[in-house]
Formats: sequence, structure tokens, C-alpha cells
Amino acid sequence: MSDDLLLDQIAARRADPAFMARLRERMEQDGPMLDRMAREQTWDVLAEALGEIVYTRDVPPPLPWDRNPAGLEPMFKNDRFRLLVNLPGNYAMLYIFTYNPNTYRPSEMRHTRHEFVVPVATYHKLAWRRWVFDKIASIELHETCESFQIADPDACIHCGAHDEADGDHTCPCSSNDGSCGHTAPWYYRPYAPHHGNGEDPYAFWPGGTAEQKAKSPGQD
Repeated sequence: MSDDLLLDQIAARRADPAFMARLRERMEQDGPMLDRMAREQTWDVLAEALGEIVYTRDVPPPLPWDRNPAGLEPMFKNDRFRLLVNLPGNYAMLYIFTYNPNTYRPSEMRHTRHEFVVPVATYHKLAWRRWVFDKIASIELHETCESFQIADPDACIHCGAHDEADGDHTCPCSSNDGSCGHTAPWYYRPYAPHHGNGEDPYAFWPGGTAEQKAKSPGQD
């Protein structure tokens, strides 16, 4: 069928009052159903599941604040979880809180908020329970990747740099004669998560550049 013939048929249909009346009637019938299909979810079941879950590792203290992002209202909250929803926008976030030593500065304790977009899904309770389990498992993978380190005997113990071709390197340390106190071998994280913008910090990164691994959350 040629394009001109197809356009003529479309024009004829639009000029047919009976056809247009049937089309409007069908759209009125299907519109609410399509809207329900696009918006249907069981986040209330997720909220119920969260109230039944106890995770005993890295138990967080009570939150020092009670603020929510604009447009999001809490559907469930305790010290471990916070489920925030925007029902008109059909959007939800799950925060999972942990309290554990900072893997980059182990002497510091860190109260961390892990953020996950909640799928628009009609899961039953067991499925939501498994979804939450998977998110917690991804947090554990994240922490494991930050904690897993390998000694690099060829790196400078002061800054981690390797010698250039001439057998030396520029060390930013205030002293490279040992008086700075840096005596332990230099370690690197081969699977360090990628925290920068556009990255998934909960994915397993067996590769990636040192620059990617060094970025902080929110950094381009």
C-alpha cells in the first residue's frame, strides 16, 4: 500500500462520524483500564513486609533527623527502613540504613543511607520480601568490595604511586624518609565500587579505572 493511499484511508476514517464516535467510546472504556495498568502497584504490601523484617548486622541507631525529599511521603519507617512514595507520580524510594565502620577510615563509624528505586510492581509479600533481601545483599556486596584489598609491593608506601621509567616518582607525602609514619605496605581495592554520578555503586566492578574508583557519591 502506498503512503498516499494510506493517508487517504486515514482521512476518510476521520471524516466518518460513526467511526469517530465508536473510537471515542472505545477510548473512554479503555482509558481507565490503561491508567490502572500503568499505575497499579502493591507498595502497601511492601510496607507490611518491611514491618516484619529484622536484619541483625550493622544495626543502625535512631535517625538524627526526620526529613523526606520534596514530594515524597513516608509509607513505612523505622530505624532500618524508610519507604517513601509519591502516589500521584507513581514513584517510590526505599532507604536502607546501616551503621558500621567506614571502610576507607575504619576508626570512624558511619551511619549510611542506601537508596533504591522501588519498582512499580504488583508483587505479593514473599516477592517483596525477596526484593528487599536482594537489596540488602547488594549492600553487603558493596561493603565487601570496599573491604577486599590486595598488597601492592611495588607501590610507594607513602602515596601508592609507582616509579616512572627513570626509576623515581614525585611523592606528595610531606616526608619520604619514613618519618611520616607510613610504614605499612600499600593496598589497593581491585573491585572498589563506582560511586560517581551515572554509576551503579551496588554493581560488581571487576574492572574500571582508578579514577572511577576514586570518585565520591555525587561526583561527575
